[in-house]
Amino acid sequence: MKFFVQGQYNFFKVDDDDSGFVLIPKSHKEFKPDIPNMIDWYVLKKEELENLNEPRKLIIPENCFTIWDSRLVHANTFTTKNELSEINRVTAYITFLPKEFAICLTPVSTVNNK
Repeated sequence: MKFFVQGQYNFFKVDDDDSGFVLIPKSHKEFKPDIPNMIDWYVLKKEELENLNEPRKLIIPENCFTIWDSRLVHANTFTTKNELSEINRVTAYITFLPKEFAICLTPVSTVNNK
């Protein structure tokens, strides 16, 4: 089975109290949702979550790139800090997918003024 690889680049460190990335270890092996289109995402039902491992929040150093199998159950979490700093989290998300799922864009052509 083909799958996507997702990643995130964290510009700032992510500590316990910061908003951040949460995953359920080994969930891509334990949970197999029936999704007709691999590109779609799936929202877990409460009873589905009860049968999986405990979620873990990643503590990530600044300037760090994290990658994961997109089938892994993952989400974001909010900060638990009482006061927010100016910037709590800056993250760039990236998805790598098999070539046959890539969307081909037509190059923009130059208009000739005749």
